[in-house]
Amino acid sequence: MNEMFCTGDLIKIPSNVKMMKESKDQQYVKSFKVTERPKIGIFVKYLEYGKCIIDSDGEKWSVDTNYLRMCEVKNDKTYSNIEAL
Repeated sequence: MNEMFCTGDLIKIPSNVKMMKESKDQQYVKSFKVTERPKIGIFVKYLEYGKCIIDSDGEKWSVDTNYLRMCEVKNDKTYSNIEAL
């Protein structure tokens, strides 16, 4: 697994990304939501199968890591780690 995030990294979550809350034993999904617009979150840790835990709005969610982008603030603007060519 190519780990590009560290605990505490500020990340960008694009719109239309499914965020899930799993049971403590990860046997079932307790709740989920789909982002309506881009959000900012904090990376917590990696899970198995390309998933990770993030903290968004004070709640911990499981998200597919392929959707997340590193945030970097320059001149009071937020940029992702994938820039348009």
